[in-house]
Amino acid sequence: MNHKRSEQRVLSASVWSVGGFVVGQLLRFGGNLVLTRLLLPEYFGIMGIVTVVILGLTMFSDLGLLQSVVQSRKGETSIFLNTAWTIQVIRGVVLSIVMLALAASIQFGINIGLLGSATVYGNELLPSVLLILSLIPLLNGLESTKIFIANRRLDLKSITILEIASQFVGLCVMIFLAWNYPTIWSLVSGVIVTAITKTVLSHVVLTGISNRFLLNREVAGEIIGYGKWVMLASISGFLLSQGDRLLLGGFIDAHSLGIYTIAYFLASAVLLGLARLNRMVFFPALSDIAREEEHRLKEFYYKIRSRTDIVVLIVAGMLFVSGQSIIDLLYDDRYKDAGWMLEVLGLSVIGVTSIVADQIFLATGHSKWMSMTSLAQLIFLYAGLPIAYGAWGLHGAIWVIAFAFIPKYLVGLHYLNKLEILSIIREIRFLPFIIVGLGLGYVLDNVLIIMS
Repeated sequence: MNHKRSEQRVLSASVWSVGGFVVGQLLRFGGNLVLTRLLLPEYFGIMGIVTVVILGLTMFSDLGLLQSVVQSRKGETSIFLNTAWTIQVIRGVVLSIVMLALAASIQFGINIGLLGSATVYGNELLPSVLLILSLIPLLNGLESTKIFIANRRLDLKSITILEIASQFVGLCVMIFLAWNYPTIWSLVSGVIVTAITKTVLSHVVLTGISNRFLLNREVAGEIIGYGKWVMLASISGFLLSQGDRLLLGGFIDAHSLGIYTIAYFLASAVLLGLARLNRMVFFPALSDIAREEEHRLKEFYYKIRSRTDIVVLIVAGMLFVSGQSIIDLLYDDRYKDAGWMLEVLGLSVIGVTSIVADQIFLATGHSKWMSMTSLAQLIFLYAGLPIAYGAWGLHGAIWVIAFAFIPKYLVGLHYLNKLEILSIIREIRFLPFIIVGLGLGYVLDNVLIIMS
């Protein structure tokens, strides 16, 4: 009976998570189609770099507050939650100050000619955008820990509604301003409005303990002790997930990076959706099983993998064949080069398999192992991309990005074996589905050519 109740909670949370992600992606996609027709590709390149900076600062200082609340037996006590919130607020203030300093440093570099205008980092708009968006870490730091509790309880309905509402309000602001004042500030304003809306709603709409400032030494020690390896994994995760744009920003101009950003957005849609499921559904569920029924971990892990593997292999095959036709149908000629990029980047979707393994390492208290798998991918990406760009240009760099998940996956197999969970047969049994994806991609490609 307990198993059935647990599986029902996971199913319900999965439905809300997937549903929310689909709605969110449709909003982003619809907004993207409108905004790319109103604004210059250059603006998306600049915003891409600013997003990298914000995520970088956030993940470099990630103490695993969410994971601590979800995983700890004391995670629902007021002392634990208020201490976590206080740490979160302090961190937000510090990150905002760091962003202000970074904006000033980039402006200084531009003034003395250290940063050339041929790259994104030398674009004259970048320091001003960084200056205004330094508000984002502060606003994020003020979010209520009621979000953490909803996640712990697998109450994805409340979180999904909150996120969709915030995203919708921000997108409306972006489109309205872009329509009337087609500048980069329409994008900046929308990002700020989204953050304000989410922070306010997290306190007002969600149920749970209201936050106040409190710093309990024992709880803070537990959070930091657990979070130190989560921080390392987050740093590696940032350098991996954003490393493509971080590195490419030093090689190509804002226009080219804006085109790449469009291809990345489309290629990563499924990957981000499944990563969200891992973080918000599978991790809490695996943590619950690790605490109460450890003997079921292997069964539950491969049950998750059986769903995700089929999806990612089919999607990867489809994008590899039909990426160019998708871009030709959806975007104007300014974004044509995003087509071949999308086809290559589609293969990176297969990397979701290694993200699922990360959740089981976290759930069993082996956050160090997740850090080690990320480090393997990190070395491959940061060593391989500059070499490939020097030898084969942007084409070579994007092939490296597409296959950067392979070292992470291989190291993850080693740690799964240490947990006595690894099954080679279950790891490879769904590989033929990529052929199905290639076939469906061929059909889709011909349909799209006729439509365009």
